[in-house]
Amino acid sequence: MRTVILMAPIMIMAAVVLGGCQSVVFSPEVDELLTKIRMSKDPNGVLQRVDTKVIKGTFRTHTKQKPMPMTLSFKRPGKMRVDVETPSGKFIKAYDGKIGWSFFPGKELKILSGAALDEAKLQAKLLSPGLNLTEIFESIKLDGEAEVAGRKCHRLVGQPKKTFNAEPITIFVDKETNLILKREEVIHTAKGKRLNVSTIFYDYRPADGVMMARKIISYAGNDIAEFNVDSVEWDENIDNSYFSVPDKL
Repeated sequence: MRTVILMAPIMIMAAVVLGGCQSVVFSPEVDELLTKIRMSKDPNGVLQRVDTKVIKGTFRTHTKQKPMPMTLSFKRPGKMRVDVETPSGKFIKAYDGKIGWSFFPGKELKILSGAALDEAKLQAKLLSPGLNLTEIFESIKLDGEAEVAGRKCHRLVGQPKKTFNAEPITIFVDKETNLILKREEVIHTAKGKRLNVSTIFYDYRPADGVMMARKIISYAGNDIAEFNVDSVEWDENIDNSYFSVPDKL
């Protein structure tokens, strides 16, 4: 189960462009920084023109050294699916805009509810092409500066809207490159526990003009997960049914 928890921040930050929408209005200084982030990561506005994105790579934890193929698929507005080829078979987690579901090899398909459904809603909104931050956050504030891996960073704190039942998310933005270097959040587990998670982003490289971190490492207590990006595809033809609960698996 901890492996699945660690997938959440990796899913979000493998794809999110904070500041993706140009019409955001928070405070002048926050809006200015969000614009800088968007221009550094997506200077040509690719993510405002595409309907889907598919990210493929490998996922592993420190307890499972063999990398597992992982595919992240997103479609506007607010649909997402993750597929992981585990040693036991394929794990799937998806949200179709209304219903979230997951499937573990050897178990019955599960309809998400409670904290798991709230998390899926937030992930899908954050990852959807054409991200509009005003639909997700009720506030985003600058909260001083910090240092990440020797780099001076702005600290941004975003409070998701109440509909997501989520705690504040903290983003650390490199003051020189305006790229996101680190994220801190609290995830609520299925058992109701609060889990502090930190995620760090390495090796930014362009994918059709969009700067993407190619190595993402997430820390939750003593657990570590790593996602390495192999490819990114935009505007793939993905039918809505791909995200919906299947008749059978």
